[in-house]
Parts: sequence; structure tokens; C-alpha cells
Amino acid sequence: MSNKEDEFREWMDTINVVPGARSTAEKQKVAKGQEAEREAVARQHDNALFEEAMEQLEAAPNKEGVRAAPLATDDVEWVKSLTKQVIHTQARLDLHGWSETEALFQLKRFVRECSEDRVSPVIVITGKGQHSPGKRAVLKPAVVAWLQSEGARYVRALGDAPRSSGGAGALVVWLRSTTG
Repeated sequence: MSNKEDEFREWMDTINVVPGARSTAEKQKVAKGQEAEREAVARQHDNALFEEAMEQLEAAPNKEGVRAAPLATDDVEWVKSLTKQVIHTQARLDLHGWSETEALFQLKRFVRECSEDRVSPVIVITGKGQHSPGKRAVLKPAVVAWLQSEGARYVRALGDAPRSSGGAGALVVWLRSTTG
């Protein structure tokens, strides 16, 4: 080592670090940690609000006495779109004019294919039953029953479509992906 390097090392040894003093890098690391903690608290708060809203929705049946399927509690964007009544569906199936048997056959194929292709949410148009005997919905209760039983492995959530997309005569279905 050179003489200057030795002098520098000796001089460095005389420097006393102030207790509690942090370098700029340490300060940035602490600030990032505090920001991440604030974001985590905000996420927990959003999730708690979401869970509360979903419990209320799940407890209240719609006109046909159908309750919503259990929902994931980490999809805040879904809640935002629902509250704004803007849902951009990726595909649609119109079951108008089909018999219940034919409609369920078409529904099963549609849901399976959309789930495999990662297409979600989708809209299923059932109609309001105005052309059915007794002017009561026939397809919607059958569709909902299938989605909540046999089709539950494909379904993350479902509910009546916003009025602009068919209202009580259509369902919006959020699908799980069945591909790995």
C-alpha cells in the first residue's frame, strides 16, 4: 500500500459515526418499506369493504330468488366496474328461443370453451320470460342452477347484467381459467 492509502485509512478510523444516522440508501429503503406498509393497509381496507359488500349481495336474493355465487375478495377492479355499472364482457351467448334442454347444452359448451380460452367476463342472455307460459322466466333459473352446481368449477361469480346490457334478462358471469 502507498503512504497516501495508509494515511487515508488512519483518518477513516478517526471518524465516529453518529448513532442513528442513516445513509441515503438506508433512508430510501425505509421510505420504500413505509410506502409498502401503507399500500398493504389500504389493500386490507379495500378487501374488508369488498367482503362486507359481497356478504350483503350474497344475502339478498334477486327477483328469481337466486343468490350470487361466492366471490373472490381480491378483485378490487371488479368491484369498481360493478359500482360504475360498466362491465366490458368478452363474449356473449343468446339463449332466446331455445328450449331449456337445448339452452343448457349450449351453455355448457360456451362456458367450458370460454373458461379454457381465458375469456371472462361473459354475458348470457336468457330473456325475462315474457314469451313463456305464465310470462315467467324459464331459462334463467335453469341457467343459474347449472352455473351454481355443475358449472361451479368454471364460475368465479355471477349476477344480473347492468340495465344497459340486458338487466334481469341477462347474466354476467366471471369465469375461472381452467388452463394451467
